[in-house]
Amino acid sequence: MVSSDCLHGDCRFPNRRVRHIVRAMDILDRHKAYAAIVLKEPLELWKAGKAAWPEETPYHQNMALNCALNWKDSPEIEEAKRALIEEKGAAYFLPDRYQICREIHAAANSAKTFDDKFKGLKLYAEIMGFIEKPGTSVVTNNTTVNKVMVVPMTTSQDAWESNAIGQQVKVIDHAE
Repeated sequence: MVSSDCLHGDCRFPNRRVRHIVRAMDILDRHKAYAAIVLKEPLELWKAGKAAWPEETPYHQNMALNCALNWKDSPEIEEAKRALIEEKGAAYFLPDRYQICREIHAAANSAKTFDDKFKGLKLYAEIMGFIEKPGTSVVTNNTTVNKVMVVPMTTSQDAWESNAIGQQVKVIDHAE
C-alpha cells in the first residue's frame, strides 16, 4: 500500500493536509479506466464511475457516483480519451456489428407501433445478411494459370535418366 496526499480533493478534513491510502489505483489510472468505458459506452456513466472506483466501500461508491455525474467533460478525462485513442486506435472503441444488431433488435422489440417494429426488424435483417440487396453481391472468379511444363511419368529411374540424356543431346545439337 502506498501512502499519498489527497488526490481527489474531497476529504473529511479540508483545512488540513490529510494523507489517504491509495490501494489499487492512482488518480491517473482512475481517469484512464473511466475514459475507456465512456469511449466504449458513452451512455453508461455509472459503469464508467464504477470502473474508476471499483472498491465496494461506501466512500468509493460515493466517489463512483461523483465521477458518473461530474467527470464526463473534465479536461483530465478528455486527455485520457485522447491517449487511449492514440494507444489503441479509434476503431477499437466502436461497437461491432453484433453489438449494433443487439441494440437494434432490442429497440425493435420494445417499439410501440407495428410500423416501428417492422422497420427495426428489417434493418436488423439487412445488417445480419438475411436480406440480400440486389447488386451488392460481388462474384470474384480468380483463375490462376501456372506456366508449368507437364512431364509424363516414367516407369523407372533408368528410363527417366535415358530420356533426360536424350533430351540434353537434342538441346545441344539444336544449339550448334
